[in-house]
Amino acid sequence: MNINKTLISFVIIISTVVLTACGGGGGGGGGGGGVTPIAPTTPIAITTTNADAVAYTGISTFGPVGDGISIASVITPTSTSAATRIRILKLIKFGRDSYQKAISTAPVLAAGIVACPGGGEVIEPDNDALPFTMTFNNCIEDGLTTNGSITVSGSGDPDVGPFNGSMTFNSLTISGFGDSFGINGTINIDFTVSGTTETGTVSSSIVQLTSGGETIDLTGMNISYTEEYSISEQENVRYTVNSTLLKGSVQVTTTADLYYDLNSLYDDYPYQGTMVITGANSKIILTVHNFVDLDDNSAVRIQVDVDNDDIFEVDKFVSWNDLENATLP
Repeated sequence: MNINKTLISFVIIISTVVLTACGGGGGGGGGGGGVTPIAPTTPIAITTTNADAVAYTGISTFGPVGDGISIASVITPTSTSAATRIRILKLIKFGRDSYQKAISTAPVLAAGIVACPGGGEVIEPDNDALPFTMTFNNCIEDGLTTNGSITVSGSGDPDVGPFNGSMTFNSLTISGFGDSFGINGTINIDFTVSGTTETGTVSSSIVQLTSGGETIDLTGMNISYTEEYSISEQENVRYTVNSTLLKGSVQVTTTADLYYDLNSLYDDYPYQGTMVITGANSKIILTVHNFVDLDDNSAVRIQVDVDNDDIFEVDKFVSWNDLENATLP
């Protein structure tokens, strides 16, 4: 059973969880964190019948940095075409935003042990020097249980920047409401802040995501972004999705940057930009447009080329809800 959309509507602020820390230390590495690939890597054939589901899989693994204050904001709605998605950038930003709040408000059980509001604990060093490792032991907040560990390494301030380093997720799992998701791997982080503008890059050789019986090995990830705090965000992305559900891989590349309105009710959904999702001798060109709501049938243009001859067998407009509810044949 997958996490349903009721989970997405919760505002779950884990104010007692320490996810990042300030201080000095070494720089970030190549990413990956010793992850063993599981998902098949052979490019899949994109067809007229699987194109919508493949398109959603391609675009739903990332999203705007945004505020990042809620674990719920890290998770995207579930469809029958793909397991629950983990918003990579939001997960990182959530960690950064949580640090200062956590160290000032969390009840301390003992030296190096922080209590979680629903039970369980987070074990952490007694100082904020990097590298900094947090280990979650059945940490419960609003019905969600977190286990595993996170290590932050690098130089600078990972909360407010500038920062150059990495965040390693070691078997981090969050479960509740009949489902769970997990993340394994190291993500390199490099960002600077000027006034209210943050510019950064996020990269990894491999990050492994699991949910609902699906494993995704996200490889060759490189995301660059510019965020005007609480106003807008611009992104350029490149990565390969290797999925046990798709039984193969697709490559995802933006050819025109994606733009997000962070003041919109639908700020997880871009309103401008183009990406190409490439399979075996086949591709999808996905172009997003301004939209009224998630049922707006003019929101996303899907062009499907099943034999890579630049002649589109399908050229149509769909809504975001159409994509999220697409099914694999």
